[in-house]
Amino acid sequence: MADSVTSSIYEWARGYDPNLRLNAVLERDGDSCLQTGLSNIVEEYIDGSFQYRTDFSLVLMAPWSEGIDGLNEDAMAAGEEWCEWVNSQFPANVPELGHIDELRSEETPFLAQVLPDGMRAKYMFTCYVVWRKL
Repeated sequence: MADSVTSSIYEWARGYDPNLRLNAVLERDGDSCLQTGLSNIVEEYIDGSFQYRTDFSLVLMAPWSEGIDGLNEDAMAAGEEWCEWVNSQFPANVPELGHIDELRSEETPFLAQVLPDGMRAKYMFTCYVVWRKL
């Protein structure tokens, strides 16, 4: 199931950025990828079917600064555009997984890592989809 779930979410996310990589981010400014997670069962129904939650993130490499020059704000703004795009897709444009009950971005994007050179950082903007197989 994981491969078809990953493929469906990836193909859908390429509607946001056709150059988006899957689970592979390079350490260059502006590089991004879709990082996928496992599907966890949220609920089991009396008919034996399941509701799943699958988490996925936009990982973005961007210039970073310890100053007050706006670089970090620019990276957060780029990620927030992704989150707004995800939130605007439900219910009309969703991954082909079955019945989609929810598709949302998490409220808190975060700085995942400052690279050793101190000039770049990895940001993660996490989202999730709750779905049922038909």
